[in-house]
Amino acid sequence: MFKISENLKNLAKLMFEHGHKLFVVGGYVRNNLLNIDINDVDIASSMSAQDVLILCKTNGYGATVVNKRLGTILITKDDEQYEYTTFRKELYDDSGKHSPDEVEFVSSPNVDAERRDFTINAIYYCVTENKIYDFFDGQKDLKKKQLKTVVSPELVFTDDGLRILRLIRFICELDFKPEKKTLKTAKEYAYKVKDISKERILKEIKLSVNGGLKYHLKNSTHGKIVKYYNKLNLWQYIFNSNFKNFKIKESGKLYNAFLKSDGSFRYIAFMCLVLNNYIKTNSSYQNVEFSVNQLLGVNGLKESNKNIQEIFYAYLFVQKLLYLKEDDFLDAHNCLEYEKLSFETKTYLSLVNPNKLNNLKLRIMQLKKSKVPFNQEELNVENVELIKIAHVKEEFISKIRATLFEMCVNGLIINDNYILLEQAKFLNDKLLKMFYKQKLEENTSNTTNKN
Repeated sequence: MFKISENLKNLAKLMFEHGHKLFVVGGYVRNNLLNIDINDVDIASSMSAQDVLILCKTNGYGATVVNKRLGTILITKDDEQYEYTTFRKELYDDSGKHSPDEVEFVSSPNVDAERRDFTINAIYYCVTENKIYDFFDGQKDLKKKQLKTVVSPELVFTDDGLRILRLIRFICELDFKPEKKTLKTAKEYAYKVKDISKERILKEIKLSVNGGLKYHLKNSTHGKIVKYYNKLNLWQYIFNSNFKNFKIKESGKLYNAFLKSDGSFRYIAFMCLVLNNYIKTNSSYQNVEFSVNQLLGVNGLKESNKNIQEIFYAYLFVQKLLYLKEDDFLDAHNCLEYEKLSFETKTYLSLVNPNKLNNLKLRIMQLKKSKVPFNQEELNVENVELIKIAHVKEEFISKIRATLFEMCVNGLIINDNYILLEQAKFLNDKLLKMFYKQKLEENTSNTTNKN
């Protein structure tokens, strides 16, 4: 039933010769039983991490300590890798911060299983015996497509608040349902999420948002992140106290766009959905910038600057799609802004309001046909021409090019070399007059002050 590589079988044999049985645990066993893709191979035994290191290095396996305190080692052989942990018990403080306060290494797999989160993740397969050990009826819950904690949910969620987010992630990834008591207790202990680092929270959000893609599920399981974050009132612990009564409306254009989105832009769709439910109305550039940084910046989820910028510009354009009248939306400046967006953002926007966006694309084609420049580099005039033919002073070049570009975009002039040069002469003369006027005023002021 279980496909075990020869390298892993050989490792199990080596460990058995030293008096230890090797077990494959967690997602590998679960996914084998569900007949879905296997991503990671986690293994465990009663053998100490130090002894495993020696065993591996003397038998051709690569071994690197990942976490000495937890007895975790990354083992490699050929193109395979496994994460090894010694069986252990864990004791936590009251914070729910994810990291155990005390670790005690043990010899029994059933004791090790007690520290795990859900029954479906606590099924052990003994490589040595070719036998399944199911200490908490995980196989029964697999058949029921149910998520249930290994021991009392109060203990599981008190120990580690991250398990509440993992509950929702598995709902999204596997399309499972939470057992009634497990869900009720998760809501009661939702406040434990506030103790989790923002980086870990963001990671879980991204995994949940892309739920279903991991195992090629066809239905929109990722939509359940919204359902269960709402149900458990998690937003206030994910972001801040301003989100105490926050709920995302499970309908509307942005919600439907999120459901239809694929993995390349689903995270953008999710964050735009959150922002729109938070801001609620058409808002200024400054307010959107403040909100995005509050949610995703250094005081929020600590997202990368690159992703923050992409979400910021995506949501600015979402507002235009939702709130601007057709004529205002088709303004040339919006066409220019749209062209600067990433392919992923453009694909997402096409789901928000396809008809309005198609009209914008037609408008862009018209502008390009009319030779309207979409950036200053597309102006049909070179700097050397501005200097030699229009006699533009070098210090005015940047300002004049910006003005010429703006005039072309606004339809005041066309992007023609002769017209641009003539307009540049006029602008240069105007700037020169302003320059000499300013100098004259400065000299007059200096003379007056001396007297």
